[in-house]
Amino acid sequence: RTELIAGNVDPISSLWQGYRKSSPCRSIMYGNYPIAIFGAVDISDMVPDTGVVWLLGSNEIKHIAIPFLRHCQKWVDDLNKRFKPITNMVHAENDLHIQWLEWCGFQFETNPHYIGDNAFYRFQRTIN
Repeated sequence: RTELIAGNVDPISSLWQGYRKSSPCRSIMYGNYPIAIFGAVDISDMVPDTGVVWLLGSNEIKHIAIPFLRHCQKWVDDLNKRFKPITNMVHAENDLHIQWLEWCGFQFETNPHYIGDNAFYRFQRTIN
């Protein structure tokens, strides 16, 4: 949510664009309810073999925190098999997401990028 607000992006529009442009696009379910959706947008026409990864989740993800953490590295590995590298940016104050991205093996640029007054860190993961 912080990233969407800082970038002045409508959450529904962002979700719809991610869904339409991602290959693959996956949902994470809790019972019969989707609680997160994620994917990677192919930007190989701008940067060879590169995908922009994203995840939009609800607060309900806390109900499946342990299974989520068990599975997410495989999901990230699968995305990284298709795209080398996978990349995006995260709000500099979003400590929980930064910790999760580090746990998934992403590396961060040292210097932040600014959108207005908001600092973001670019992150990237490459596997051979």
